[in-house]
Amino acid sequence: MWFVFDRAAPRSFWMRGMRFPLDIVWVSDGYVVTGVAERVPHPEPGTPSRELPTYYSIVPARYVLEINAGLASELGIVPGSRITVAPR
Repeated sequence: MWFVFDRAAPRSFWMRGMRFPLDIVWVSDGYVVTGVAERVPHPEPGTPSRELPTYYSIVPARYVLEINAGLASELGIVPGSRITVAPR
């Protein structure tokens, strides 16, 4: 899933309702990866929202990409990688 925000800012995500682990990729205005949270585990069903861990961007992010766990490593996505977005 590709999240687009109006401007770059510190971002936080949590995994309520997810049923499988993900990689979370933080991306700058210039489409440069600024951080990767790898293999974020999915919560056990019924976990109260207040008990869910939150994952934060290290620097402001304009975009966030959620992909299947392990895919960032498999594709070599690391801080400094450039993301290419195809036009619609």
